[in-house]
Amino acid sequence: MGILSIPLNIFNIIIMSRQRNLSPYTYLTVLAVCDLLTGVLFVYNGLLRSPSLLRIHRNIRLLGYHTQLPAYFLRSWLSTSASYIVNALGVDRLIVVAFPMQRTRWCTPKIARIVSCILCLSGFIPNFHLLLRYNMIWIPDPQTGLFMPLWALSSVGRDPLVKDVTSYGKFILRQVIPLFLMIFTSSWTMKCIIRSMRFRQRSASATKKQNVPCLGLTLVVIAVFMVTNFPLALYALDQSINGIRPPPTSLTTAVFFALLEILPWCNAFANFFIYTLMNDQFKRDFIALLTCARRQENSEKQTQLSDLSCTF
Repeated sequence: MGILSIPLNIFNIIIMSRQRNLSPYTYLTVLAVCDLLTGVLFVYNGLLRSPSLLRIHRNIRLLGYHTQLPAYFLRSWLSTSASYIVNALGVDRLIVVAFPMQRTRWCTPKIARIVSCILCLSGFIPNFHLLLRYNMIWIPDPQTGLFMPLWALSSVGRDPLVKDVTSYGKFILRQVIPLFLMIFTSSWTMKCIIRSMRFRQRSASATKKQNVPCLGLTLVVIAVFMVTNFPLALYALDQSINGIRPPPTSLTTAVFFALLEILPWCNAFANFFIYTLMNDQFKRDFIALLTCARRQENSEKQTQLSDLSCTF
């Protein structure tokens, strides 16, 4: 997933930066940056947790010892910030639909940039406990006897009170509030759209259709985010109420819980396919970007061939 998210989000950033100077494209660009960095850190963590790579050289093991936990912390931080950015995008489109007179005041690229910076910094709050509750330790490799880096609970993290507080705080700040706000803004937006459609149908004079840029795209992005995060939120709620369950014994159950953990990370690359399906301009720009790259390669090859022919 990390490898897939890197090129796709690079395309997202390039294409979104070429769109019109509107607030939703600002949010989508920042979202793509968060997803890109999340994918890079996802790959980085995966490589440094590979025993075969760690066995190659001592410096790689030292690098893993000093950077695995900070990389995971940054990855969680960026993932949380991405969920907040999606919420801000939903609120932005809600203001355009429900309060059109406030559109020029609150739905501008400048406001979007300020809000994005604040929300990106706010992603630190639900994740700073990772640096306190975990630390790196050395454990012997059963095959080679080499000491391998591994992150485990610290003395602070093993405290039951700290564990409960961080568990509930993470559940509320990373899952409950974003999901609740997404459901609220999406429902309100759809209600306003339905009301507007009914009004236009009843009014003979109102023939002009209201055009809200990126509205359908925003609703689909929010829907995909809710679908991918809602099962894990229910599982986290079950853990908060009933405690951590013992490890699954059957293969089917183990695969199910593994999918629950992997599913939210799919947001790191899913947006590219949503943009391609929902936004014709994005699709045209993506095709133009690929064709321009191919034309440039062809022109470089022709230049090289001409230089060779001139040489001979």
